[in-house]
Amino acid sequence: MDAYHVAGVGKGVRCFVMKITYIANIRFPTERAHGVQIAKTCEAFVHIGNEVALWVPRRHTNISEDPASYYGLRASFPVRRLFTIDSVAWGRVGFFLESTLFALSVFVETRRAKADIYYCRDEIVVAILNLFGVPVVWESHTGAWGLFGKFAAQRARRMVVISNGLKEFYVEKGIAASKILVAPDGVDLDVSEILNSKESARTRLAIPLDAKVALYVGGIGKEKGTDVMFAAAERLPREITMVIIGDGQEKLGSLKERFPRMLFLGSRPYRELGSNLAAADVLVLPSTALNVVSARFTSPLKLFAYMTSQVPIVASDVPSIREILDDDTTFWFRADDPADLASAIRRVFDEPELAAHKGLRALQEVRQYAWDVRAKRIVAFLEHV
Repeated sequence: MDAYHVAGVGKGVRCFVMKITYIANIRFPTERAHGVQIAKTCEAFVHIGNEVALWVPRRHTNISEDPASYYGLRASFPVRRLFTIDSVAWGRVGFFLESTLFALSVFVETRRAKADIYYCRDEIVVAILNLFGVPVVWESHTGAWGLFGKFAAQRARRMVVISNGLKEFYVEKGIAASKILVAPDGVDLDVSEILNSKESARTRLAIPLDAKVALYVGGIGKEKGTDVMFAAAERLPREITMVIIGDGQEKLGSLKERFPRMLFLGSRPYRELGSNLAAADVLVLPSTALNVVSARFTSPLKLFAYMTSQVPIVASDVPSIREILDDDTTFWFRADDPADLASAIRRVFDEPELAAHKGLRALQEVRQYAWDVRAKRIVAFLEHV
């Protein structure tokens, strides 16, 4: 078991301490966004006064840094690594085998380490644990409704979902609305306190100081909407540079060859996020409407980080993003329309006063999405389980 001791518990600690075990079927730490979300959720549960343990499978990770440093954690919680076979690379069968063995290891561990709440994001693990009578709270992010998703939704003690679109989906499937809490993803509000100046951020990232920079941070792929962003970059004037921070080195060579006018910086550690955003003149959120998760269900971590930066945001006009942003906090563009995206980016530079206003309003609105605020809502919802 690894224990990560960082800073102590913050102010406003509740008298009742809930014992929460977060079960996460992931490599840990991981460069993927779900690792950030899980680590920050556990940190927030601790920070508001709960006893938290994180159980993960014993899987290989290429990240040598300890989780506390990698994610910039300031509250301590133990991480227990449980037996499984690391067969995820074998495809669906391999993932099912790994998930099943991990769930069985979790079940054995629950016989020894009791908790008030067992909390999990993975529907396969939730379903298997429910078969063994373990009371699990399921946090759903994707609208899973196959064999395991349906069973998990029906048998979980409570559900936490990250968007109203997800709640509507499960209610339509027959899950009681009273069983479901909507809790959008969160953000570290003090990320803005570590922002570098634009000049120092660009120097560190090797971005030209005199460029007009449109920045995207996140994964690359059609499901992320990045194809429309690549097409939009070809429609921008040469003085505007599209910069991408995200994905590993294996994709960079082909991307640089296909899109020579764009600047690809690869993956950067989460702890750099706040200072990296300072390099931008405009931040791009290109969610696609062609994927139901993107259009209705998601709650992107990058969105909330964008809002803390006070840098103007250009966002795809889809329902999931409309739940968080409005006309006063963003420049909208039609989803999957590269010409309209390019036009929205140009508008940021053409209307600097409006852009500054929208950036400030986004900063003011993001305070309600702090990780601790989210954790308090979840705990209040679960205390009667």
